[in-house]
Amino acid sequence: MEDLRTWVDQMSSRDIVRDVLEADPHLEIGAITDLNAKNHKWVLLFDRIKGYEPGFRILTGSLLDAERVGYSLGCEPGGGSQHLVRQLRSRLRHPAATDVVGRARDDQSAPLFQNQMRGSDVDLSKFPAPLWHEHDGGNYLGTFDAVVTRDPETGWVNVGTYRMMRYDSRRLCLFVNSSHHARLHMEKYRRRGERVPVAVSLGHHPALSALGGMELPAGTSEYDVFDQLRGDLDLVTLPITKLPVPATSEIVAEGYLSEEVVFDGPYGEFLGYYAGGKMPTPTLDVEAVYYRDEPIILGTCAGIPPYDYSYFRCPMRSAMIWDALEEAGVPNVTGVWCHEAGYTRALNVVSIDQAYLGHAQQAGMVASQVREGAFGGKYTIVVDDDIDPGNLDEVMWALTTRTDPVDAIEFIRHSWGMALDPMVERAPDESLGALSMSRAVIIACQPYGRRAQGTFPAPVTVRQDVAARVMRQFPQVFPSKS
Repeated sequence: MEDLRTWVDQMSSRDIVRDVLEADPHLEIGAITDLNAKNHKWVLLFDRIKGYEPGFRILTGSLLDAERVGYSLGCEPGGGSQHLVRQLRSRLRHPAATDVVGRARDDQSAPLFQNQMRGSDVDLSKFPAPLWHEHDGGNYLGTFDAVVTRDPETGWVNVGTYRMMRYDSRRLCLFVNSSHHARLHMEKYRRRGERVPVAVSLGHHPALSALGGMELPAGTSEYDVFDQLRGDLDLVTLPITKLPVPATSEIVAEGYLSEEVVFDGPYGEFLGYYAGGKMPTPTLDVEAVYYRDEPIILGTCAGIPPYDYSYFRCPMRSAMIWDALEEAGVPNVTGVWCHEAGYTRALNVVSIDQAYLGHAQQAGMVASQVREGAFGGKYTIVVDDDIDPGNLDEVMWALTTRTDPVDAIEFIRHSWGMALDPMVERAPDESLGALSMSRAVIIACQPYGRRAQGTFPAPVTVRQDVAARVMRQFPQVFPSKS
């Protein structure tokens, strides 16, 4: 099984890993991570972090481009973003059940258990937890983590990627939005009057966190999807909670959620704002911590897009929306892209080969309301199949030349809202599930009748054979990209 360390070795062989020594966890690690995502896009390995023992490391920049995401998710290399979307289709919404959880072993000799802290010896301050952004409400140890919970009725094991602020040396805040699967598990335990067991891995293969941050179907374990994408997932059972975690995890904490609620945040979130403010959040009372020698924390931080984890969601969410459209009966979808500029949720583009009047409206309405597109999905734009949905220049050209605003925009009121959106005003006593936000569906397609009759003006383009010939004949103008 490839773990985080062998993944780093693979990235090093491609010369995209950069070591960062003696950075301060107070703002510097966050600043370096954010600026890197907007510029060179290296994989960054922080060591000798100020205030911590050498060898307690943090890695960021893990999934910043199509090549890294494709490799991590077991896809064939090359072909760009839409090629990656096509490879991921049908592999996320309907994965084969591999029952990898059932193969978890009770093995205290696994690499994870090289070092252990239990009970009163637990000290989370040993591990570097940056203040990622200036106005964060605390130091966040869990940012690209893998939080493991189990449904007490069905046994379904969920792996989610949720932010975790270090509250003190033995407690972590666990912020889980009302729509997420771990919250469903938490509510079931509470209705049964039982404590909620939780395990969190803080360092592991990046694909696991990527899957944990996506809207996989309820009842589907991210472990099964990981196993299908990459194979050979080795899980071990933790001694206290009996939850399964990767045998080669770098750091794992396990314990039970407290009934006590504290305030988490504010936190610089993926919308590019501190809009959530302070949130009442339960704490994970950590009963044991296990970690490898010289452990690596898999970390990340958000900001104004593009940020450290904005890209990987684009092909994954695009593939899931495409599958959802076809399963809903929308034909002739030729491409989907969820844009980084819209934090991979708020600006989704669907391209279609129009087959009938109303086809574009159907595609836009469905894409805006399926689960994969509904949470945070403010704008859905539908374009023709000659437009690359991932190319904002082409999309904006279609938007400005194939629309009459009064006829092209449809509004949907009272759709799913979220507390982190800066446009949502949440009353102090208003539940997260009661928040709403409108949607806009923009049809940026040639009018169907004129397209069918061939009367819509032809675009000004260079013929493909001419383009290929001049690019070969004039290499001083068009140098080879190889």
